Amino acid sequence: MIRRWGWLLGLGLVLYLGRAVLPPFVLAIILAYLLNPLVDGLTRRLRLPRWTVIVGLYLFMLSGLGALLAVLVPAFVHETRALAQHAPAILTALFIQITGTPALDLFGRSITPDLLLAYFSRSLDEALGRPGEALHVAALLVEGVLGILVTLVVTFYLLLHGRAFLAYLLHFVPAEHHDRVRRLGRRVNHVLGSYLRGQLFLVVLMASATYLALGPGFHLPYALPIALATGILEVIPFVGPVVAATIAAGVGLVQLGPQAAVGIILVYFVLRQLEDHVVMPIVLGRAVALHPAVTIFAVLTGGTLAGVLGVLLAVPVAATVKVVLEELYPPEPAGSCLADPARPGQPASTLGGERQ
Repeated sequence: MIRRWGWLLGLGLVLYLGRAVLPPFVLAIILAYLLNPLVDGLTRRLRLPRWTVIVGLYLFMLSGLGALLAVLVPAFVHETRALAQHAPAILTALFIQITGTPALDLFGRSITPDLLLAYFSRSLDEALGRPGEALHVAALLVEGVLGILVTLVVTFYLLLHGRAFLAYLLHFVPAEHHDRVRRLGRRVNHVLGSYLRGQLFLVVLMASATYLALGPGFHLPYALPIALATGILEVIPFVGPVVAATIAAGVGLVQLGPQAAVGIILVYFVLRQLEDHVVMPIVLGRAVALHPAVTIFAVLTGGTLAGVLGVLLAVPVAATVKVVLEELYPPEPAGSCLADPARPGQPASTLGGERQ
């Protein structure tokens, strides 16, 4: 027991110390996990070597992504640039509409929109390390390109030799525990597969639905970047949807007026209800069932240890830990304390409980 926990603590320490280089490898694992069923199916159906199928899939996906970016990027860049240019005016108008005054006296200090803008700008510069410096921008660009290349290469080898690698790791497990490890692997596979595929579906669904509602529906300026931000923020439990709705309602209040802002809030509320009570049970079911308190703790811990990447991975990691603990220490018949308790007559919520 002591030796086993020593190995786990050692592995955790190595991962923590190497967290700066983990993102490409984590992304590669996620991509390989999502693409592996497709590669398996194409290999059986086409009866081609696995590496040929992977290369063909790479070419097809990169071509499709390039075509999609060619269509979306110009409009996205145009609207994002316009939003950035008008952000000071939008914030000023929003500040005045909310407070009723261009300068709010708070604890003896005058708070103005210009002061808030200066604070946000300074915070962003500190977070990005003064990106205005050409050398820093070049370093970020090189780092991004290398990260993409590493991700693609590692994904290729995981798709090609992933099963052999897992079989090799199984050799380090005592023979009497092989069945248990395989059973645990199947459970973890079910949890992670349901979560990753479900989240990908929800990101696309929420971004598309939001754009259709805000663009053609409300004719809201900057609908495309707001919709894309809404989809991406879906992966952050609790906080992400609230931030997305706040941004959209704020822009709607300034650009279209109070009635439009109320309508936009109602749109987000309806989309949340449809997601929580219709889409989520179908897409995720009970695969990822965590108590809301556990989800909040996992997200805060992940953000503290690994920043944005930790926040994004907090829920699947917590769900995996829950599965492992339930395998090592089977819960009582009443259920695990980590599980999200369902009220009588109501389905249990998923992905950290009901989203508000």
